[in-house]
Amino acid sequence: MNIENELKELTCTIANPGLNEDGSYSRLPFSEEYFLSVQITADILEKEDLDVHIDTVGNVIGTLKGTNPERGKIMIGSHLDSVKEGGLYDGALGVASAIMCIKLLKENNIKLKHDLLISGLQAEEGSPLGGTFGSRSMMGLISIDEEYEKVLRSYGITKDDIEKAKIDTGDIKGYMELHIEQGKILETGNISIGIVTGIVGISRYMITIKGECNHAGTTPMRMRKDALICAAKVLTFIDDQAKGRKDNLVATVARMEILPSAIAVIPGEVQMLLEVRDMEKASIDAFMEKVKGFCDQLEGFDIDIRIIIEKPSVYCDTDFGDAIREACDIEDLTYTAIQSGAGHDGNAFGSKMPIGMIFVPSVNGLSHCKEEYTKWEDAEKGVRALYRTLLLLDEKIF
Repeated sequence: MNIENELKELTCTIANPGLNEDGSYSRLPFSEEYFLSVQITADILEKEDLDVHIDTVGNVIGTLKGTNPERGKIMIGSHLDSVKEGGLYDGALGVASAIMCIKLLKENNIKLKHDLLISGLQAEEGSPLGGTFGSRSMMGLISIDEEYEKVLRSYGITKDDIEKAKIDTGDIKGYMELHIEQGKILETGNISIGIVTGIVGISRYMITIKGECNHAGTTPMRMRKDALICAAKVLTFIDDQAKGRKDNLVATVARMEILPSAIAVIPGEVQMLLEVRDMEKASIDAFMEKVKGFCDQLEGFDIDIRIIIEKPSVYCDTDFGDAIREACDIEDLTYTAIQSGAGHDGNAFGSKMPIGMIFVPSVNGLSHCKEEYTKWEDAEKGVRALYRTLLLLDEKIF
């Protein structure tokens, strides 16, 4: 079997729904394009003789029976959704790589002792549902209040659907995923495989700054309480503080709403969405204390900082890491330890089971855009590492 050609065909087939005229891809959560991809994936898994189930929130899971199912299950896969006008590889390559492991097992006439679960997951990307929605539903991590229930209804989902999507994790030994790096470390270092050590925690805050609306023509500059000018100071402070650190913490103001947003009116209120990422929650908390301290010094403004999303960091399992290293040595692949600055379904799965992740290089570090690209020869190396790791986990670890 030519792994590279098979992998390319599989990835393109799975990702094809939502292909736009400009070459980008849009398979948004719960969209028609997403569910077309789900059905394509389900059909492929059924042709490979797996038992296939599409759950109540749109995850697709195929089961390959092992010779000793009492030993438990191993799960591999990735997500099937994409960002709007994203690239080919994010998510779809991971699902295709998992399917390639099935094909390689058959080609080499190998039967695993454990049951193998192939997962294609719903709504990993950010949306009003919150990222990693499909995997969080499976893990029973969805908290539903009145406001969130409205969001669910807008997608045609009920509380009952969430409850039915939850799975028993007692016999699942772990989850492993192949994903593009979405960064430049592997490419610039000419390294084939990134062995992920952990996935950063993500905290999002709504910062509301209230000043005073007034006539933009009749209010002297010295008498203004311009909420936008105050917001600019806060934004600059956040950026300066993050850039001045020596660790890997990152901070991004991703959205700003100005009220009343009229040309002849001094802005009276600004809402800013701030996201902070780091492996250590203590670092995020300390960073936000500095932001709050700075805001407290800004006289004449009422500034409220409210946390709206908090996803803890997850460390990858050392047994997984050791198995990936051994697999790379067997396959003669270069590798390095690497931290994931992006969120993944492993964040959710890691709350209930050991996880491991394999990164493959991203050209120019680009992702979430149509220019996203991973060389197929690099993707093929990732499949070999994933397949060999799976064999080691099945035989030696679990």
